[in-house]
Amino acid sequence: MRVAALLSAMSVAAVSAVAQPAFELQAIRWSPNLDGSIRSITLAQQVDPDLATIDFKRDLGMSDQDHDEYRLVARTGPRSRLRFGTMTMDYSGDQTVERTIVFHGETYSVGTRVVSDLSMKYQRLGWIWEPVGTERAALGFIVEAKKIDLDAALDAPETDPPVRERRSLSATFPSLGLALDLRPTRAIAFYAEVTGIAAGSKGHLFDGEAGVRLQVASFLTILGGWRSFDLKVEDEPDFGKFTNSGGFLGLAVGL
Repeated sequence: MRVAALLSAMSVAAVSAVAQPAFELQAIRWSPNLDGSIRSITLAQQVDPDLATIDFKRDLGMSDQDHDEYRLVARTGPRSRLRFGTMTMDYSGDQTVERTIVFHGETYSVGTRVVSDLSMKYQRLGWIWEPVGTERAALGFIVEAKKIDLDAALDAPETDPPVRERRSLSATFPSLGLALDLRPTRAIAFYAEVTGIAAGSKGHLFDGEAGVRLQVASFLTILGGWRSFDLKVEDEPDFGKFTNSGGFLGLAVGL
């Protein structure tokens, strides 16, 4: 009897370990619509703010791009987990400007060919705790630190002499949020989460997603859903602004 009870307990523990791996590695492809602008004015410069506010699509010819995010999730308890995520969003444009724009002390007149590059690295580390609910439905909190590194460069290679200006902005945001998990069956789970902070004159950052998890094997899960990302990093009078949203697909591997 004792041996049978021990074997039964070991079997339950093994099933639980399979259902909830200690670590999970996620790879996600996000396809958002780009909506953003940037402004950079030197301290000694007197310029119309409208000329210095540059729209990524309209003024620079940038287009929508897919981005890859990688997340490592470590389970810290039956209803809590740590998560680290990193993603780099890269954009480029090559367009003859249809209006005069000013970027960090340089003027790009109408008819000038402007080659642009924009890169934003987004990293976050957070703890998710869901104390309310059951295995079927759980609600909880997210405490997270988010780091943004934004780098933009505008190049006019055909002017004499050629012009190239570059500007970087960086900010770290503590943030709070909510997490909801619904699991109608062992193989299918729905989830939603939102985190963010309004940092006054430094800007704001809100990041939310809703999706479904489909477990196709003990160690493999397919992810899919919708994500919205709203960022403004500000260093008056300069700023970088994104409001991007779109669908995503991904895979999660239990370790």
